[in-house]
Amino acid sequence: MELIKTKKHTKKDFNEPEPIKTYDVRLCVKMIQPHEHMHLHDVCLYTEFLKKGVDWNDIPLIQKGIAWKGNVNYTYTSNSSLWHMANLNLIQIACGEKEYDTVKTLLTAPDINVNACAQGISPAFHLALLRENESIFNLLMQHDPQIIHACDENGCTALHITCWSHDAEKTQFLLKEGARTTMRNDNGETPVAVAYFIEPLTFDSFYSKKLKKLVLNRDKNHNTQLHLAISLKNIDCKKLDKYINFLLTQGLSLWSRNKKNKLPADLAYKKYIALYKKYINQDKLSETIYYNDLVQKEMILHSFLRFNASQTQYALFIHILQKYLKDNFGNTIKELQNHIAGIYYMLNKETLIAHKYKYNFQYYNNYLDDKHKIKKELLIKPEPKFLWSAL
Repeated sequence: MELIKTKKHTKKDFNEPEPIKTYDVRLCVKMIQPHEHMHLHDVCLYTEFLKKGVDWNDIPLIQKGIAWKGNVNYTYTSNSSLWHMANLNLIQIACGEKEYDTVKTLLTAPDINVNACAQGISPAFHLALLRENESIFNLLMQHDPQIIHACDENGCTALHITCWSHDAEKTQFLLKEGARTTMRNDNGETPVAVAYFIEPLTFDSFYSKKLKKLVLNRDKNHNTQLHLAISLKNIDCKKLDKYINFLLTQGLSLWSRNKKNKLPADLAYKKYIALYKKYINQDKLSETIYYNDLVQKEMILHSFLRFNASQTQYALFIHILQKYLKDNFGNTIKELQNHIAGIYYMLNKETLIAHKYKYNFQYYNNYLDDKHKIKKELLIKPEPKFLWSAL
């Protein structure tokens, strides 16, 4: 909106200051009260008020658009002539680049959806955070304290994004505001996992004691970051081992139990077995449906078994071995007994021949068939059950 100023000339004295007359050229609208049976044309007109109001930071015009039931959640289309606004809604535009009062006025609309976002576009809260406007950030938090947990289309929260960019300052700020550290994105990653896997070489310069909540906080089911790591997808086995080792160096334990009294290895076993059953029960033509996921779950299970074995006192397993193998095992030197016990622990009845296919997953179908045969053989000739559940 603008006011046009014109000068009025007088013929009497050109040296006198010329009077200024102001003309109001703002949109002239008919003053009507909103009602339930408004036509679509009316809604579109009132939405235009909102669009122009946000564009011009015109608070009265935004207020009129809200009062007259304009679409406060209007989203510009991808083929809009205003290409810089494509796929953005009004609250996203306001949070990303407009004035504080514009955001504040939009938030007074009863039907405003602050979490709405189109595909490929960040929610309003994320845009405000990237803009580094603390006043707008706090305004959104006051409007809806849960907005700090808002996710984009990939399931990433604002904390995921700051961890991805290794922005320690913003990450610390979000932690102080109560951002949850145990939320997982579509790839099964918590914020600390995102920070670790995006660039392991620079992770040490990002992570400090000030960010220890990223690692130490548990979710409502009392799961640690080790429990949550079970859900990771598309992860390399060696990288996973390093990640688990990092979590252990920060004070987490493989023997911590959640509310259901489950260890991380218990959850890994449960997820693997559930997927394995689906795999063997499907028809041959659709075997590839679960193939990649099954490989991943197998790798995760093995990682946890290896770490569990490395931290376990083998006395219980040595006792079982001696019971089954008798004198042949008892004559073996103590160091070798410990080694054999550790190997048996890792290669439990579910992963008895996993080492055979460890680096040859292209033959994974054969591996599963072999494992299935061994399970049947174990029913006839039982082997010592060196499972974590025996602890």
